[in-house]
Amino acid sequence: MFRHVAVFEWSDEATEQERAAAVAALEAWAAGPATAFGRLTVGVDAGLADDNGDVVVVMDLPDRDTYAAYAVDEAHQTLVREHVRPILRRRTAVQHQV
Repeated sequence: MFRHVAVFEWSDEATEQERAAAVAALEAWAAGPATAFGRLTVGVDAGLADDNGDVVVVMDLPDRDTYAAYAVDEAHQTLVREHVRPILRRRTAVQHQV
């Protein structure tokens, strides 16, 4: 299995409505189109420590090749472009073999 983990930190200017819409879009992607690639989970930070990110996505895929296809998938890129990037301050990601 191959895992992709991305942590998003929202900008200070992002409204609660924009943040909620981004999470809802990520959850809809996880429940629908993302299933063609593997299993995606979305988590909102519980606020237990300072300097954490705001949202994490964890994508478990069968292999590196599937990740490569997922990364450039047009629906995935549209989701990121329309819902994540407009309110994003910072993104950190790691891909690794499990």
